[in-house]
Amino acid sequence: MEKSSGISKKIIASLWNELTVTTDKNGYLNLFKDTKVKDKTNTIYIEENDNFAYDFYKKESQETELNFHVEKMPINPTASFVASVKNKPGIVGSVLINNDKGVSGTPYISLGGPYTELDVSASYFHILALVEEGNFTLAKQILSNISYMIGHVHSLKATNRSYHQHIPALPLYTSMVRAIAERMESEEERRNFLKIHIQRSILEYDRRWQTIECLCETSHLNTYPNIDSADKQSLSFSLQLPHVIEVRLNMMLYKTEMDIAHFIEAHTEKGLVTVEDVEHTPEKWRAKARQRKEEMDRYLWNDEKQSYCDYDEYKNEYLNPGRADNIYALWAKAVDENRADVIVKKLEKEHLSKNGLHYDLNSFIVKAPEQIIYLLGLKNFAYRSLLEKESEKWNKMIETAFHKSEIIAFSYNIETGTPISDGKDKVFGWTLASYIIANSLK
Repeated sequence: MEKSSGISKKIIASLWNELTVTTDKNGYLNLFKDTKVKDKTNTIYIEENDNFAYDFYKKESQETELNFHVEKMPINPTASFVASVKNKPGIVGSVLINNDKGVSGTPYISLGGPYTELDVSASYFHILALVEEGNFTLAKQILSNISYMIGHVHSLKATNRSYHQHIPALPLYTSMVRAIAERMESEEERRNFLKIHIQRSILEYDRRWQTIECLCETSHLNTYPNIDSADKQSLSFSLQLPHVIEVRLNMMLYKTEMDIAHFIEAHTEKGLVTVEDVEHTPEKWRAKARQRKEEMDRYLWNDEKQSYCDYDEYKNEYLNPGRADNIYALWAKAVDENRADVIVKKLEKEHLSKNGLHYDLNSFIVKAPEQIIYLLGLKNFAYRSLLEKESEKWNKMIETAFHKSEIIAFSYNIETGTPISDGKDKVFGWTLASYIIANSLK
């Protein structure tokens, strides 16, 4: 807290609150505010077996002045279901709290701007920042909403919008869990917290990433399922084509495998977890990670470019390498110190802007998540001097733009320090998060 400047005080005092949404009468206006669709039917979708939630929202729809509908949806929504409700876009219900004060929704942090939904992938960065600020309550509440998806709609979806229910979130669940668990004060608290999250981490991995549509034909690496390009346009994160083996995705899955091995080994009584009658040991998950690392080095490391590159299975060729292909390797600790040094030197030589910040490919436009991943990667390999310099320059850019326009933008041109904004969308959660995290690393 000592390192926080005036802008961080503003974040803590008001800007996080601006982005906080709840799935109850206190948050319906924000929930239904979706500028990405023309036709608004104000519909809440509830998983077909969650009768408590269905009854609650049905009653709310009759008692509130807002006109909204409540409909049931299948446990594992498919692309055909999403297409069938295309003309009735809405929000998917999340965790409800039932206590002596009545029933209420569980809050989450929206991405900001036109994105008032729960963006699962962006929530990793929100949780990192909230934990850094000591706000464990809200961090756990966000995670509970995300965990609810695994329990009630089969696997993690990109967001809680109806039109994203066939699109996977990036595999960051264990990273969210670990960010919270590692800051807990007692081992008993940590073990109790991890009981459900170890189980759901494994379920998410198996249900989503071990399906035929997400496995490569030539290796044990993963790709994204085939998703219509029109459906991907409203996402905050880009997704590669199904025949492209993406570095980012596989680095995230490598970290997932290592996280699960760590959870089982360090925080269970017998070093063993049983999920749906299958036993899981740390050795089993480390073996998965070793195999993935070997195949990433075989298929995704380009010796000529001295870089990790996405790989097109159909064309049997590498795609052009970029900054993002390599920073995820540092973040996931999927390289040794020698290769980390190669990656960092390459970034310094080929991707350094005039402003002293690093960019991707030929674009100077950088989103906050990439910067957070890069900073955490530098921290993993103890590049202390570079870490402090990058953190300082990143935050200085945000502060300068904020003091000029009161905008904390979706992304920035790091060559000029200019926020990429239409002037209407003032605050984005992942950029707030990047500011807090960079502050803690300076």
